[in-house]
Amino acid sequence: MSNQIIKEKVKFKYLILFILLGMTLLFLSTKITLIASGYALEKKICLDAFVLSNDIKFNIERLTDPEGILNIVRFEGWAFNSNYKPDTERHVSLILKSNNIVYELPTIVGSRPDVPKAFVELNLQPHDLGFSGEFSIIAIEDGAYELYIKVWETGEEATLKSTDRYFEISRDQFKEVKR
Repeated sequence: MSNQIIKEKVKFKYLILFILLGMTLLFLSTKITLIASGYALEKKICLDAFVLSNDIKFNIERLTDPEGILNIVRFEGWAFNSNYKPDTERHVSLILKSNNIVYELPTIVGSRPDVPKAFVELNLQPHDLGFSGEFSIIAIEDGAYELYIKVWETGEEATLKSTDRYFEISRDQFKEVKR
């Protein structure tokens, strides 16, 4: 073989290697970006039915449209279980459930002095009643989802309630739909 043919074969091998490397980075770049930005979500398989509670009181006051390159949705509201014990640490998360797939959306809890005023009979303390958070819709598999709210106290079992809100999610859309 001539040197020219050998050089062309080497160039071709490097071109194939470069294309494969580029495709791999393109495939993994979304995952890498989500992990690096803190927006990665764990997709969980859920074969069990949720145990729901009517003791949860909540209001989701803000749920934005996706914004920015990562299609970030922001949300905030308040929630509590009417059976809470006073002076306990409370937690809230939102759950997106589609058939057997579940994504848990973490929140930051905060004080909501307005909520105890609306539920005087429950003698609530304002700390840990409010929540806010954000997530990237590109971290979620395309599909139809029902939104649940999950509340719990430290050391106690979590309770869930459907918000009766449903969403169609794809890489570029987060749309509430009727059921």
